[in-house]
Amino acid sequence: MLKELVEKKHFKFAKEASNWKEAIAMSCEVLELDNSIEKNYKEEIIKCIELYGPYIVIMPLVAIPHYKLNNKVKKTEVAFMKLEKPVNFIDNNTEKPVQIFFTIASCNANEHLNNISRLSEILMNENIVNKLLEAKNKEDLLSIQKKFIDK
Repeated sequence: MLKELVEKKHFKFAKEASNWKEAIAMSCEVLELDNSIEKNYKEEIIKCIELYGPYIVIMPLVAIPHYKLNNKVKKTEVAFMKLEKPVNFIDNNTEKPVQIFFTIASCNANEHLNNISRLSEILMNENIVNKLLEAKNKEDLLSIQKKFIDK
């Protein structure tokens, strides 16, 4: 999966985001650039988080921004973003810092579940998550793919 993200240029490394809303917008940028999603897809994710809380924070330092299936998604894709400095989401006055974002855009439920399944395999491996937290560039992503996923 990481190799696919590099090949499609669906990755971004950034120093920081001023807040979680900017982080969500930044995590969608590479999908907007190749017209996988419409520009207002990020706004739908933000509205949903405002309504339901940070449901996208699935584990410490990791979030999977996504929104329900709709016509704002043109192609099913996944994007990766890593921030050097974590951004905080707040849930019941508890800070939930996030550095790694895997943004999912899906055209149908089967493709969505397939991407969630593929991401779950990656995120269940603590070594991979630790290496993703250390990653600084696309070469690091390819190295993680080769060392841990392509075995």
